[in-house]
Amino acid sequence: MSNGGGVSLVHTKSCSLSEDALALLESLPGLFRRTDGKFLSEYVFREQSHALTVLHGLNEQRKSNTLCDVIICVEGEQFPCHRNILAACSPYFLAMFTGEMKESREKEIKIDGMSPDIMKQLVDFAYTADISITQENAQQLLSAANLVQIHTIIQACCNFLEGEMDPSNCLGIHCFAEAHVCDELSEKARQYVIQHFTQVAKQEEILLLPKEKLIEFISQNDLNVGTEEVVFDAILRWVKHDPKHRIPQLADVLQYVRLPLVSPYYLFDKVDSEHLLMTAPGCRPFLDEAMKYHILKDRRMEMLSPRMIPRQCMAVETVVYITGGEIYNKNYLNCVEGYNLEGGTWVKLKDLPFSRCHHCAVVSEDMHMYIAGGYNKENVVVNNVMRYERYLDKWIKVASMNTPRAKLGMATLDGYIYAIGGYDGTSKLCSVERYCPQTNRWTYVSPLSQSVAKIVATSLNGYLYAAGGVADPSGHCVNTFQRYSPINDMWEQLSPMPAAKALSGLVPVKGTLYAVGGILQNSYATRELMSYNIERDTWTMLPQMKEVRYDPGVTTIGNKIYVLSGHNGENSFFSSIEVYDTETTRWSELPILTLPYGRCRFTCVAMDTKQA
Repeated sequence: MSNGGGVSLVHTKSCSLSEDALALLESLPGLFRRTDGKFLSEYVFREQSHALTVLHGLNEQRKSNTLCDVIICVEGEQFPCHRNILAACSPYFLAMFTGEMKESREKEIKIDGMSPDIMKQLVDFAYTADISITQENAQQLLSAANLVQIHTIIQACCNFLEGEMDPSNCLGIHCFAEAHVCDELSEKARQYVIQHFTQVAKQEEILLLPKEKLIEFISQNDLNVGTEEVVFDAILRWVKHDPKHRIPQLADVLQYVRLPLVSPYYLFDKVDSEHLLMTAPGCRPFLDEAMKYHILKDRRMEMLSPRMIPRQCMAVETVVYITGGEIYNKNYLNCVEGYNLEGGTWVKLKDLPFSRCHHCAVVSEDMHMYIAGGYNKENVVVNNVMRYERYLDKWIKVASMNTPRAKLGMATLDGYIYAIGGYDGTSKLCSVERYCPQTNRWTYVSPLSQSVAKIVATSLNGYLYAAGGVADPSGHCVNTFQRYSPINDMWEQLSPMPAAKALSGLVPVKGTLYAVGGILQNSYATRELMSYNIERDTWTMLPQMKEVRYDPGVTTIGNKIYVLSGHNGENSFFSSIEVYDTETTRWSELPILTLPYGRCRFTCVAMDTKQA
């Protein structure tokens, strides 16, 4: 650069290198560059505090209203802000500022649905990443954060509320979280209510629940209560909190209380005397159902109400008991085993006093197992009857039958145990006798129309049913099917089975009778399964068992029929269990389950027991 006189204003320092040396230096690669043009290394610098420094600077600008391009207005208070900051923090503001809404062009934007204090905290969080959550502001913050879609605050509030959860507030937290679509918190609060319902039921929040939400909780099978009385007391408190509006709704709620499972003393002393239940429309049938459950104990398996199903917490386990029987070497057994369906394990029980087979077993209304008759190890028919005391693990001898019987039918009805037909060691029998546990006596009732052994029996809806067997004098199988009325002390003939056979079992499931397997006239076993409709007096063929089983054990649990062991007609015994689901109409085999002994001609009964 030069001035007007042509004098240079830039001082140029002369170089001492020759032109050849300069040309050589220019031809060399850079200090950190390889001959292939790539760099030997790279250093990336990152200032860790840069983001916070920028946020701090922006926050200082906000406080001094510097470069702010929007003002958020809440209930008359103004909050100058930068659109970019709010949009980066909240999808709600991003959509507002970048869309076609009028707010994208306005300087002042009014926000409803929150207080100025809460908006101040949200704005502070956008600039500082800090927020203070307390018991006083947690719900307001969550609601506001949900509105402006700041998900980190939503999650922080949910975490805080979860930590503060207790029996006095869990219902409120559940309903609040559900209303704000905080699914995880809502579910955690729901589980808390379910697990701590006994304590929750004593709090004030339960009184404020709408009918639908109360039903949602008390209808849960996993509701954790020590007794069903807790549930009944809770709905009684709920009704009395607002009787004018809730008494008309009581029947809708009461149907989800499992009244049959309350103590009979509680039922008579408190429930039956509760004035509200007498005046509320539609409640009486539920009380009658509970009374019937306690009075007609031996008909409980026929009662199909969901209110009779224990909740998971009631600690009820189903055990299948098998007693005695015959094994492969023609020896008779005296062992007794129980299979726990929930635990999937076999347990050993007290042995019978002596070995026996071709006997019968039933479960009485007071949940005792009785076994009667059969052959002893000397192959003599006996009239001996034993009762198993579960809590003592002991067999008690009770009154013997009037007649020795093997291959008999046996069933319980209205508190009595009936022994039907059979074989006395000399001839087949037509006599029928019944046992009264209260008097410990056997008495005869009306006999069958013909003498028959290998007969099977069960009870349903106040009647005894007896089917099939082998009759005198021909020794042939019969297809006879008959019903006994204890009121009239009479047997009547029903529609005969489609084929003559000595059945393996006759069992009731939800008002329908099922005839399982059996031996036909030619002494061959059948895989057949039939159902009998008591209203139409008709038989229906169903899917067959997978295996041909001679003399297996048959019992029911819920809606399923279990067929245990038996032999194949030659020298092999099954150690497996087949299961028929009456709802899906399919057979299956229990996986990885074998009996302690493959056997036949044994007894098999199922019983629900409370865990210790």
